[in-house]
Amino acid sequence: MFNAFKENDDEKLGLKFAKLYPNFNLYKFETELREGALLCAFCCHISTGKELDKKWRAINSYVSALSLDNRKSEFERWNSYLIFVCDEEVETPLKYEIENDKFAMRKIVEQKPDGWDDEDPGKALIELLNNRLLLTHIDLSGYKTEDSPASPVLSKWGQNIVDEEVPFDPRKELSKDTRSAWIREALERAMSEVADEN
Repeated sequence: MFNAFKENDDEKLGLKFAKLYPNFNLYKFETELREGALLCAFCCHISTGKELDKKWRAINSYVSALSLDNRKSEFERWNSYLIFVCDEEVETPLKYEIENDKFAMRKIVEQKPDGWDDEDPGKALIELLNNRLLLTHIDLSGYKTEDSPASPVLSKWGQNIVDEEVPFDPRKELSKDTRSAWIREALERAMSEVADEN
């Protein structure tokens, strides 16, 4: 496991993106939630808002088509990001239009951060991803006590969802049916526990 985004070493996929756009970088982060649970970030550096407005849909379609086969789990499919980093500040309406488009993956528009090196943007991109997606810039040390758990504790129902691997893809009928059946059983168990307490 690693605790920060790292540049993707999938050379085959990287070469495909380089043909599309030379300013592409691919990053992955493996979470501690579940083995093999990956966050994937496709980062594209664009010079102007005008260029972004002209190209973002085509880039999104291309990235989606190339990356869908490579997403191995539901978690990875729901936690893939397309990050556009622009040299200038992007107008709010365009930024909202892009970030509210949820086709295939989530999108984020950022102005080029401080410390950016056009020759080697990796360090600045990793810091941007860690701060924006992993919230590593937030210091919670003042809230930790000796009794605090090392990681958040799930409720009984949340833990059951993880343990029983309840599917969560709303596009698949089997996933919906399985989830509905689990919810019915959970409600029946809860009602039974309440009745036993009375």
